[in-house]
Amino acid sequence: MYQLTCRAVLTNELISQLGLLGLSENEAKLFITLLEVGANPVSVVARKAEVTRTTAYAALETLMNKGLVSLVEKNGIQQYAPVSTQMLERYAREQRDHAEANLKLVREMMPQLKSLTGELVMAPKVKYFEGVEGIKNIYQDTLEVLGQLAKEQRVKYAYSSAPQVSDELRDYLDHYIEERRRLKIQIRGIFPDTSASRRYIKSAKRLLALVRIMPKDLEFRFDAEISIYGDKVAIMSLKGDRLHGVIVESLEISATQRAIFELAWRGCGK
Repeated sequence: MYQLTCRAVLTNELISQLGLLGLSENEAKLFITLLEVGANPVSVVARKAEVTRTTAYAALETLMNKGLVSLVEKNGIQQYAPVSTQMLERYAREQRDHAEANLKLVREMMPQLKSLTGELVMAPKVKYFEGVEGIKNIYQDTLEVLGQLAKEQRVKYAYSSAPQVSDELRDYLDHYIEERRRLKIQIRGIFPDTSASRRYIKSAKRLLALVRIMPKDLEFRFDAEISIYGDKVAIMSLKGDRLHGVIVESLEISATQRAIFELAWRGCGK
């Protein structure tokens, strides 16, 4: 009983491993069976491998095309026979060479394939979010995107008015700030001249933030928060009764928005 169990485990492992080489489950079963029983008619091999005769015929033909099974004749009866196990190594090398050739071909085709799609390749991706969970998802995306960049590129550019937010969102934002600090993501922010902005500035160094205040003579309002990070731009309304936002993913749009931010940054002075 123990030997039968061990054999079943070994067979299943071999079937899985042969599957990685491109053999189907039935092909792997038949290949293993032939190694065990030697040359035999298809009826015998099918029964031993526990597959139907029709299935065995088709799978054995495929194995022959792959060079892993041969057809011999004994006493006027056609029988399928295993080849040397070294042929499996040859087959694996051929698969590797074929895969490398295909990869090279795909790389050569990429410019032509991209040209067929025209401007569609450049179309920005836009995602819309609503509610507290939606806003959390947007903030979380900034962590995931910037956290994967090199440390010197982990900078989020933001316009914000530091509005009053719900307790639920405030608790999350406290967690978000800690995660941002852990990932060493810096903030460069432009805020309107308000008491909330002034309070934020006092904590800016601890929060890994560089902040500039808009001149008092500019009576601009920030009713939404805009964040620029990686190849994305997020725009959010944080008002309690209108929590919603969008993420636009586009290299050109994010680069342009980052340039506009730099203009505004210089205009605000230190």
